[in-house]
Amino acid sequence: MASIADSTETEGQALFQRFTELFDSESEDEAEEVEITEEFSDFLTIATKGPKLDEGTVNFLCAQGVSGVRSFILYAKQSFEEMISPVPTVRLTEIGRNHGLRDVKIYGDYLSLHDLIDANSTNIHFDSLDLESYQLYFRSHRRGAGEALQAAVALAIVLSMYRLLKSVNLDKADTLKG
Repeated sequence: MASIADSTETEGQALFQRFTELFDSESEDEAEEVEITEEFSDFLTIATKGPKLDEGTVNFLCAQGVSGVRSFILYAKQSFEEMISPVPTVRLTEIGRNHGLRDVKIYGDYLSLHDLIDANSTNIHFDSLDLESYQLYFRSHRRGAGEALQAAVALAIVLSMYRLLKSVNLDKADTLKG
């Protein structure tokens, strides 16, 4: 009886060690933040016709390599799954349904839907952006976008845990074969 308990405890310790190694290695692989201009920062945070993001979201975008209007447009066109794919698992838990990524996605969808982006995805046609229309669009889409973001984060966490458990089981199978 003692050997089964010892075996289970040893497996639990090994699993905990694997989780720790996974999270440590993901944290080391985080992208280095890019520097952005003050003008671009103002567009993201305080511009009348900008997305009005908080500083935490701006820092998050910088960590994902968003450094200007073109990269912002390309990033905002992605699905939530694509937006969060480079984020380490340990950081995913910090992204809630009200995270600024929701606002980035809504802003990007609005720009695309209303043809406010030029053909090369390098410029936004602010003169054609109707602020009242955008605010109505934002209010009517924020709940759905928040739920979609929350679902994408949950799926990413579950898939990460699945991959980890699968690798632990493969290691265990190799150990039993040997």
